[in-house]
Amino acid sequence: MSPDRPSQRKKPPACDYCKARRVLCHPQLNGPCPRCVEKGVECSTTPVVRRRRRTKGDPVHSAAKATTSSSNNCSDQATCTTPTQSNEELSTVIVVQQWASATSLSNNLDEPSPVPPTLQLSVEVVKALMKTLRNTPHNPHPVTTNPMIPLSQLEMKLRLHAWDLHSLSYQDRVLTYCLLTCSALCSTDPFILGTIEIGPEESQIIDSVTPLKSPIVPDMRHFGFRREPVVRQLWAESLWLANQACIATNTSIENAASCWILGYLRYVMFGKTSAFSAASVYHMRTLAEDGKLSRDADEMLKFRGHMMIDSLFALTTGKTVPFTANDELLIIPHKLEPLEQLISTFLTRNCTASDVFLSVHTFSHTAVRLARETAENLSGPYARGQPLDECFLIKHFASLDIFHSLLSAALQQISHLIQSRFTQEMTYHLHACAHGFVVAWGSLVITLFERLRDRSMYNTTDNSRVGDGFSSDISVATEMKSSRLLVHLLHARKLASRTAVEISETMRDIPSIVRLMPHGDLTKWARFLLEEENIVDITRAQSLQALECFRDALKVAGFSHADRTGIVDTINEYLTVYLVDDMFTQLVHPIQDSGRIHEPDWFEIGASM
Repeated sequence: MSPDRPSQRKKPPACDYCKARRVLCHPQLNGPCPRCVEKGVECSTTPVVRRRRRTKGDPVHSAAKATTSSSNNCSDQATCTTPTQSNEELSTVIVVQQWASATSLSNNLDEPSPVPPTLQLSVEVVKALMKTLRNTPHNPHPVTTNPMIPLSQLEMKLRLHAWDLHSLSYQDRVLTYCLLTCSALCSTDPFILGTIEIGPEESQIIDSVTPLKSPIVPDMRHFGFRREPVVRQLWAESLWLANQACIATNTSIENAASCWILGYLRYVMFGKTSAFSAASVYHMRTLAEDGKLSRDADEMLKFRGHMMIDSLFALTTGKTVPFTANDELLIIPHKLEPLEQLISTFLTRNCTASDVFLSVHTFSHTAVRLARETAENLSGPYARGQPLDECFLIKHFASLDIFHSLLSAALQQISHLIQSRFTQEMTYHLHACAHGFVVAWGSLVITLFERLRDRSMYNTTDNSRVGDGFSSDISVATEMKSSRLLVHLLHARKLASRTAVEISETMRDIPSIVRLMPHGDLTKWARFLLEEENIVDITRAQSLQALECFRDALKVAGFSHADRTGIVDTINEYLTVYLVDDMFTQLVHPIQDSGRIHEPDWFEIGASM
C-alpha cells in the first residue's frame, strides 16, 4: 500500500446470530446489527482467533508450543481442530483432550457456563447419537418418553436438511442439542468415548435386559470420566443456544421440551434443580390453557408419570413442588380412581397389564400430593424455618401407610403378570413400572427421614445451650418435644430401612442401565445403609445384600456419570470389614444348640484342629 493512499477500515465480523443463521450481516461499530434489532435478540460477536500460517523455517518446537497453548485454551472443548484434519487425527485429539479435561473438571460440581457451539458434529455422529436415544423399540431412553418431545418429527426434519444442525430452526436446533447431550451420557460412539475398547463383560451389561443380575458386574466408572468433557461441552453449547433463543420465555412445545431436558440434566448430574425446570412447568401450564397439549390417553399417562418425577426431583432437593392441584387437573384431565378402591381391586382380583399401567394415574397423583404436603409442611424452604407440626406428621405417617399398601398390592400384581408369558417389550415396561413405583415411594420416605434427622440434630444442639438462666418448665417442655421428635425419627428410620431393601430387590430386575436411579439418589441410599444406627427393622443380611446391590448399581451408573464421591470404595471397605468381623464372631460367639446356649468346649475345638 502506497503511503499517500488512505488506509481502508476492515469490516467488522458478522454477529453470532447472523452467523448461525448463515445470512448476511451488517455489523455496526457502536450498536447491534439491524437484523438483531428486528428480531429482538441480543447481538453479540465471538472473536475468532486466527493462527499464523506455519512456514518451512518455523522450528518444530514452535509448532509444539502452539499446539500446547491451543489445548490449554480449549480445555473445556472436546475438539479444537482445523477443518483439514483427518478423522483419525480428530479421534486422537478427542481422546487426549478428554483425559486432559477430566483432571481440570475434578472440582467443578455444577453445570457448565454457556459457550457458543464449536464441536464439529459430523453427520455420522448426529445419526449415531439420535439412534442411541431410540436404542430398541422396547428399550427407549427415558427422556424420549416425555410426551412433549417430538422425536419422530425432529428426526424427519433432520433428514430433510441432510442432518445439518445449522439448517434447523432455532428452537429445533436447541432441542436437538439438548437431546444429543442426553444421548452422549449413554453412547458408546468413539466421538464420545474416544478409542477405548469395551470388553465382553461390559458389553453384556450395556445390552442386558437385567444388567444387575449378571454373575459379574464390572466397574464401569472409567467410562464416565472418558465421556465427561464431550458431555459438558455439548451441555454448555445447549445452554448458550437456549439463552440465545430465549426458550424460557417463548412458549412452544419444543421450548417446553428443551427446558425440561436442561432441568433433567442438572438433576441427574448434580442433584440440583434448575430455573429451566420452572420454565418448563410454566410452558406446560400455558399450553394446557391454550388447548395445545395432547389429550391422547397414552400421552396423558406419560404426562402423569413425568409430573410425578418432576415433583419428586423438587422434593428431594428441598424445593417447592412446582405443580399445584389445579395444574394436575388442567394438564391431565383424567378421572382418577379412588385410592382405597384401587387397593381393593388389586387385592381381590387378578389384574391385566392395562390395569397396572392405568393405576399410574392414581399412584402418581397420590405421590405428587404427598410430595406437595411434605414440602409445604416439613421440607420446603419456608417449612424448614417453622416449628415442627406434629399433627401434620401423624397424619402424614398414616397417609404413607395407605400409600405403601397400594405399592405392595401393585408389586404383587406386577410380579404375577411377569410370570406369565409376555413379550419382551411388555416385560420391560412392567419391570420399569415396578421400579418407578418403588423409587417414588423411596423419595418420599428418604426426604421425610432426612428432614426429621436434621431437626433432631438441631434440637440436640439447641438443648445443649439451655442453662441455668432458663426456667425448669421450659427445660421440661423442650425435653418432651425432643423425645417426641425422636419417636417420629425412629418411625421414619424404620420406613427408610425397609424401603432400602425394597428398592434393592426391584433394582436387580431393572430392564436397562438407562433406567437406573440418578447417581446422587443411589449414593444417598448407600450412605444411609452405611450408618449402623439405620439398620433397624431389617436383618443384617438384608442390609448387606441391599448394600451390595447399591454398590453394583453405582459401578454401572458410573458408565454415564463421572463418580468422584468414592462411595464404591467405601462400600467395599465396609463389606470387607464386616466379613472379617462376621468370621471372627462365628469363632468366639457362644454356640446355640437346640435352643440352649452354652460356652464352646475349647479343648474339643483344639483337639479337632
